[in-house]
Amino acid sequence: QTRSEAERENRFRMLHDPLTGLPNATYLKAHLDQVAAGAERATRQTAVLRVDLDKFRTLRETLGLRAAEEILRIAARRLRKTMRGGDFAAYLGHDDFVLVAEGLEDAQAAGLIAHRIQAALGQPFSLQGGARRVGCSVGVTLFSDDLPEAERALANAEIALIEAQEAGAGSVRYFSEGLRVEAERREKMFAELLAGLDRGEFVAFFQPQVDLATGALSGFEALVRWRHPRHGLLAPGAFLDYAEAADLTERLG
Repeated sequence: QTRSEAERENRFRMLHDPLTGLPNATYLKAHLDQVAAGAERATRQTAVLRVDLDKFRTLRETLGLRAAEEILRIAARRLRKTMRGGDFAAYLGHDDFVLVAEGLEDAQAAGLIAHRIQAALGQPFSLQGGARRVGCSVGVTLFSDDLPEAERALANAEIALIEAQEAGAGSVRYFSEGLRVEAERREKMFAELLAGLDRGEFVAFFQPQVDLATGALSGFEALVRWRHPRHGLLAPGAFLDYAEAADLTERLG
């Protein structure tokens, strides 16, 4: 092996994921920076699509690590087959894939790519022990014409992906400024919930339960309230959904 061959091999290893063979996060960032640099001069749109396998954590726990890795390898091969000339795909770890598609007319064209990816990944995966179906959710964003930024595009696609996952398995969602505002609100609420738990702001209110047949007191129902430092006493409807989404209900209990 010559020195130049060894250097090329080392560079490939630095920029690609060893499991899937796809470009890694470092390579993706460099590619997005290059796309962003030319976005202002481009006459067509560039879409960033974040693809997440549905319920992959459960699959990994039930099937084991080896089967989960095989699913990721197969998913990477299928993702490559959906790519047009000039598209760029990357693997960021866990079950997180990214596709960068340039030369698009509009968001609808990006949506067609998202559905093509879903059709490819929706086919059964042949594994030892039988076939498994693994769907995916997709978050889509377009590079801004007036302020193209690689990191922002990737973050916007993730916001859209989270919205797709919350909508249910197999969903596709597009980024909008409203989604960003909602994501920031959720992050703020999560931080306030954690701080409130640490400061002991959550208290139990006991509501009596009465036996309708006898009129006798039969017990109490415990209801949580939040003594918020700025908004006063809050009922569960104002924060419980956020606590459940952030896996804080056990701590609240």
